Amino acid sequence: MFIDPVGTGFSRPFPGADPKAFYSTSGDAQAVAAVIRAWLKANGREASPRYLAGESYGTTRAATIVGLAKDLPFDGVLLVAMVGDTPGREMPYVASLPTMAAGAWHHRKIDRAGRTVDEVFAEAVQFARTDYVSALIQGGSLPAAEKRRVAERMSALVGLPAALIEDKNLRLSKNDWMFNVLKDQGLRTGLLDVTVTAPLEPGQDGAIDDPALGVVPKRAPGAPAAPPPNPAAIGPVPSPVVGRYVTEVLKYPTTDTYYGVNFSVNAAWTHERGAAIEGLGQAMRENPKLRLFWAAGYYDLTTPAYAGRYTLDQAGVPAGQLTAAYFAGPHGVYDGEANLARFSAAVRGFVTP
Repeated sequence: MFIDPVGTGFSRPFPGADPKAFYSTSGDAQAVAAVIRAWLKANGREASPRYLAGESYGTTRAATIVGLAKDLPFDGVLLVAMVGDTPGREMPYVASLPTMAAGAWHHRKIDRAGRTVDEVFAEAVQFARTDYVSALIQGGSLPAAEKRRVAERMSALVGLPAALIEDKNLRLSKNDWMFNVLKDQGLRTGLLDVTVTAPLEPGQDGAIDDPALGVVPKRAPGAPAAPPPNPAAIGPVPSPVVGRYVTEVLKYPTTDTYYGVNFSVNAAWTHERGAAIEGLGQAMRENPKLRLFWAAGYYDLTTPAYAGRYTLDQAGVPAGQLTAAYFAGPHGVYDGEANLARFSAAVRGFVTP
């Protein structure tokens, strides 16, 4: 069963109803849990095996459901492109660096030296966990020679000049990398998929104008650069291919438009402080039979793969209950025939007793 939360897909609030109760972390999770309960009962499947999957923000949703809906035990949880929790002055930069290295490998902005993207990513993770985080923690007390050494090592991994990295005090934001790694070609990379490129223009914010997202129209040649639009003004974005599949192939009876994403809902959303993955980790420790499948793409800078790994480690997810799968892919890790085949096989293997 695939569930579109209120405001997305074909799901709509009733006319005149205030949907605010659905537009929060806990309200959304409770609404989806209610749909699951109702479906299980209506279809006589309350004793069947249960697997709960979520992608992108849906990973927060899935983990929150496990924590809130104690009456809905699950056999397994599948998280795809997990939203990581990397707070502090160091971890946001540590978590993103391996993805930047993978992107630099893809665009040939570093010397591959015969290495695969898997090997470069692993090398960057090892550096991020050791020399890099140690240098960031030292801050202003880091000796100049050591700062230069770390900057040069970063340069060899992420494809930016060591001088720029030093100037940024070793702290590269996502925009720093996206707007500079292909600057010599007049290009920027995507955020959801760093292999996607678009012209580098003044005033880009790096997110809503992400060329891999495709919601901001391309600027006509010679036209002046426009500031990024307010996400709320974009509103719901139709996904006609998915809509046709659901109505024509699956025969779902509706004439409504299928919304793949809804920026009006995003703008109205209340993000509650919480520890969704920590709650999932606790549930797994309390129930050794509860298993977790986690899939991440090397080229996803929106939810970086190492941010997910770090979050799971810090949440105390038992290693013996975790199945981790990395893909040379973007936010949608199954993009491309090879990735789709691997992903499908991995999911089938996970849910097969």
